[in-house]
Amino acid sequence: MDDRQNITFQKLTPIDNADISVYEDAIEFSLKNDDITNVALSGPYSAGKSSIIETYKKKHPDKKFVHISLAHFECPEETDSDDSKKESWIEGKILNQLLHQIPVKRIPQTNFRIKKDMGKKDIKKLTVLISILLCSGAFLRISNKVPTIVEQIQEERIKQFLSVFTSGYAIIIATLLFVISAIICIHKIITVQKNKNLFRKISYQGNTIEIFETQNESYFDKYLNEVLYLFEQVEADVIVFEDMDRFDSNEIFVRLREVNNLTNFHKKKYLEENSESGEYKPLRFFYLLRDDIFTTKDRTKFFDYIIPVIPILDASNSYDKFISLMKKENLLTHFDASFLQRLSLYIDDMRVLKNIYNEFRIYMNRLNNTELQWDKMLAIIVYKNLFPRDFSDLQLGRGYVHELFGKKNYFSAKKKEILENEKQLLIEEIQKIDAELLNTIEELNVLYNVKYNNLPHNYGYSSLTSEGKKQWAIMENEKEARRHTIQSRINGDKLKYEKRIADIDHQLMVIKTQQLHELIDRDNADEIFMIKGSNVIGKTFEYKEIKGNSYFDLLKFLIRDGYIDETYNDYMTYFYEESISAHDKIFLRKITDKLGADFEYSLMDVKKVLESPVLREVDFSEEETLNFDLIYGILMQQDNPKYQKYLYTVIVQIKENHRFDFVAKFYDSGKFDSLFISKLNQQWPEFFSFAKISGKFSTEQIRRYSIDTLYYTDAPILQLVNVDNCLSEYISNEDDYLNIPNARIDTIISQLSLLQVSFISINYLKSEEKLFLAVYKNHLYDLSFENIKLMLQTQYGVDDTADITHKNYTLVQSMRNEPLVMYVNENINTYVGIILDNCEERIEDEEDCVIEILNNDAVEENLKKQYINYFL
Repeated sequence: MDDRQNITFQKLTPIDNADISVYEDAIEFSLKNDDITNVALSGPYSAGKSSIIETYKKKHPDKKFVHISLAHFECPEETDSDDSKKESWIEGKILNQLLHQIPVKRIPQTNFRIKKDMGKKDIKKLTVLISILLCSGAFLRISNKVPTIVEQIQEERIKQFLSVFTSGYAIIIATLLFVISAIICIHKIITVQKNKNLFRKISYQGNTIEIFETQNESYFDKYLNEVLYLFEQVEADVIVFEDMDRFDSNEIFVRLREVNNLTNFHKKKYLEENSESGEYKPLRFFYLLRDDIFTTKDRTKFFDYIIPVIPILDASNSYDKFISLMKKENLLTHFDASFLQRLSLYIDDMRVLKNIYNEFRIYMNRLNNTELQWDKMLAIIVYKNLFPRDFSDLQLGRGYVHELFGKKNYFSAKKKEILENEKQLLIEEIQKIDAELLNTIEELNVLYNVKYNNLPHNYGYSSLTSEGKKQWAIMENEKEARRHTIQSRINGDKLKYEKRIADIDHQLMVIKTQQLHELIDRDNADEIFMIKGSNVIGKTFEYKEIKGNSYFDLLKFLIRDGYIDETYNDYMTYFYEESISAHDKIFLRKITDKLGADFEYSLMDVKKVLESPVLREVDFSEEETLNFDLIYGILMQQDNPKYQKYLYTVIVQIKENHRFDFVAKFYDSGKFDSLFISKLNQQWPEFFSFAKISGKFSTEQIRRYSIDTLYYTDAPILQLVNVDNCLSEYISNEDDYLNIPNARIDTIISQLSLLQVSFISINYLKSEEKLFLAVYKNHLYDLSFENIKLMLQTQYGVDDTADITHKNYTLVQSMRNEPLVMYVNENINTYVGIILDNCEERIEDEEDCVIEILNNDAVEENLKKQYINYFL
């Protein structure tokens, strides 16, 4: 982006080539009428009022303008309760600027002190004059002693030279020089006294004499005299007052109007008394003001003439102006047009718009990083221009925006809590639907009619007793709740609830890694943006200056839509190709400063962080390195021996400190990798047994971890993981364990066989069909009546439960090639005992099947006797 010679910038000063066709006529009208002396140009900030004046001045060089600008940032003495100090401060500023725009020679009588360089010639003249006065005076004082002094000199040449001063001519010349120099000095003193009034009074023999007393002293105080004197001496047709409206003070306009009237009155009076002095030209005051400086019609009383100025920029056309600037530099294609359009809805100040453009060009060129997003850079520059103090605070790690991003984890936890509460309510609704025995509203009405009739009634009356009414009130609430549940079942709400729960589970999974703008929604936006902050000593910051700013909605838009996000540091400081971003440096500082773990801190460039010399192997034994992005980066580079050591050290830390909390959260972070399970089980085989009882893992996490352990753990390690049969017993007791989408069946069956898993029961409806069939074929289930019944129903197609109960062995043997036949034959004694316990003491097997059992030596005699008894 080294195209500096082609970069153009926009000046913020008023232009002198604006279109002022109508305004020019209006100004001309005011200047042609002598009775119009106080004129207002009213319009919003940046409407172009100054440009109108500058353009008019350029087109009319014969008109003289003096400008007094009172750009207001902060009045040191200003308080809401002391308007007089504010007025004095404003008046002082006006006089100060006016005083320095009038040539000193035109205001010799002013009492205001003006610093002015005295020329070298003036200094020399004054030095010579004083020297002559002093020397001549001294000579005249000792003139009668001069001859005696000269006679005493022995050196003849010196004596001859000095003899000149003994003649009568010398005394005459000295007298003339003394008189002339004294007259000049007295004239100078009188002039200074007249102009500056240095000596006001002289006391002589107890009497006070006022020197140069003014005979026509005004009834106004001395301050007003000075003001009028200055305004009378200014060489201008118009004095332009700018930015006076920023003080929100109307009293100053009253005072200036008085000054203007008095100044013009004095000018008229002077011309009447001195008719030869020329034509009367009134001094006019032009005020550049915003429209709302006066809230009522009183503004027409303050001004003789008001010229309204239509703004050249507002929210309706700022987009067009902005893209015109971008088009000139071929920059428009780098931006999202939607972003520029939405941004323009908030910016209505031409100067601000131009400065945003200027600063953007500089920042984008100096921050030498092609990965920066132009929309985000522009957003940062907009924020910098509209909230400069908070931008400065942000660079120092404080302020409103810093506080906002610093509380992201708090907002995340709160949203997670809301989602979990909603999920719990949905689960309870589903449980109610499942538990409800009634199917229709009619059945519900019948039931509660019966309950109503069973309540205590008044004897001989159909009305309820007081106790009956209390019971009925409770039953009414109960009925309404059940009615809602039944209606939900009829409407199919259970499916909707389950879908919503799945959606919530997904949100809970991703919420941990979401950025701030992804956490903001319509419900929590107000709470998030109304945050308060505090420092280490407990002082609270409410950020009222930010929240009360007229551009606060713009700042919220920039943050809410992600244009200002957690990467803001990269858009505020220099970037070098080989350097780590400021955002990632903060993470490294957390490690070096031992500030505690931050699992979810998002790293911009994990590779550079891992390559940083700041990181050492020993650091991975500390909790600060427990970070999702960092561990994922290590897992992705396990071909590097250095990173193998890093991972080994991290797992040792997890094992020694039992950091189940990190593993649980990492598992749901979306950055988990199967290699981590393999390494974790290898270094800590007992992890699964501890995890089950740790309370840190959800039921779903335990289930998923067990499945991943089957997938990614070698057979020898898997047997170590199954300490005290913790894994095999867990799997065997989960009736829905076979609900594994896209299951790797061969691997799962091999590992289940190795673990000698035997499912106590199986939920066929929730099982993956192919996986269920593999379990059936490999006899990985308990030989129980329920499981035998399940196999007959699903694999044999038997629907008659009576046959399953009374003709079980006949049904099993009806399909000799089925795995169930082999399983039963291998465990025939156990099987017969199960059948006898569940046949309701009645056996109806086919005769050949009965004979087969009676002739089977593996069946115990007592079972055979019981079997034949039930058969007969």
